[in-house]
This record gives sequence, C-alpha cells and structure tokens, in this order.
Amino acid sequence: MSAVNMLALTEDFLRERDRVVARLNGATQRHWVSSAAAAHACSQALRDIDLALGAPGPRDVPVIADHAAGAQVMVISTDLMRTARHHHDGAPSLARATDLLADLRRALA
Repeated sequence: MSAVNMLALTEDFLRERDRVVARLNGATQRHWVSSAAAAHACSQALRDIDLALGAPGPRDVPVIADHAAGAQVMVISTDLMRTARHHHDGAPSLARATDLLADLRRALA
C-alpha cells in the first residue's frame, strides 16, 4: 500500500474516531448505559484487530464507568492506529476498524 493510501485511510479513521468520541462525550446521562455498552463492544472489536496485528497486552477490554466510554474508545483506537500504521498488513485492518467506528457512530445517532 502506498503512503498516500495509508494516509487517506488514517485520516478517515481519525475522522470517524473523533466523531464517535464527540457523540459519546456529548451523551446525556440517560443514554450513558446503552451508549457505553455499544462503545465497549466496539472497543473490544478494535482491540481484537490490534491483537491480530501483533500488539502486546491483554485481550479483554475492561468494562469501565459509562461516562468514560469516549475516553476508552479514544485510547483503544489510538493504539490500533499506531499498530496498523507500522504493520505490513495494516491497511485492511485500519479500513475494517474505520467501518466499525462508523457503525458505532450511526448506532449512537
């Protein structure tokens, strides 16, 4: 994959990540539980992709306080982006992760 294509994938990924985090951080308290559950599922899927690329660390993403879901998505997705950008097969994984974030964003609408 060319550097230009990886740059475009990274930009798409970051755009989706930032949109999801903004929605999670802007959720009202009555929406925290459902939003946090969806965010945790997405974070776990992102972590699984990261591990498949060889990232170190634990497999399971911990369940944290509902109001911190945005921060968790930010950390997990940033770790994945770093791994994918330095892996020979990172582009398809980053594209899949972008799709997962877009799905979460739509679910949070």
